[in-house]
Amino acid sequence: MNVKPFDLDQYQVANLVSAFREKTNIILFWMRAAKTILSFVEPNPGQVRGRMLVCTGKMHRIFIESDGKVFSTALPFSVKENSGFYYCTLRSGIELSNKLSSEIIATLSTTASFRNNEVFGFADDIMGISDDPDTLWAALSELVNSDDGYLRFDHDPDREDGRRHPLNHIDIFFSQSATFKLGVAERLEIDALSDLLNIQTDCHYLSKE
Repeated sequence: MNVKPFDLDQYQVANLVSAFREKTNIILFWMRAAKTILSFVEPNPGQVRGRMLVCTGKMHRIFIESDGKVFSTALPFSVKENSGFYYCTLRSGIELSNKLSSEIIATLSTTASFRNNEVFGFADDIMGISDDPDTLWAALSELVNSDDGYLRFDHDPDREDGRRHPLNHIDIFFSQSATFKLGVAERLEIDALSDLLNIQTDCHYLSKE
């Protein structure tokens, strides 16, 4: 497995960490992560406030760690480095450039585009956002159909409530109708969560107490 670590400053962390309530939030996170990678500048050691791991191979995931929390999603694009520059490519072969990622963010962020209830109105909005609407639509369609694979580890002393809300737990899924918690015995940092999800390392077991 190929693992690319990125140290993050407070601005990069703030740009990547947000609440996930629906699939559009996940896609926006993917686009912001791509932008962070494409224009990455290593922060000074004293400015580091978080960490990002980009894992590719049989496990294709991205991990973000900050303030006692670690969350992870599936990664719908590949990340390659060449001569100090990073490139992100969707599985269909579409290059996820800064321009295209900005267009996707604009499409998802405006009520006049992605939330348009009329198909022709949505098409008009796409045409207005991009000079290559076919590529924008193909990329957006691929992302909407990508598995998000979301989960989050939380060390939460403020809301701890015995076995109802364990101090250390993993939240699986993001919608209120599907989410549930798994209590864990100890705090998990980003490398431990990555190992837990890595299909090429030994499995972890649940035990009923």
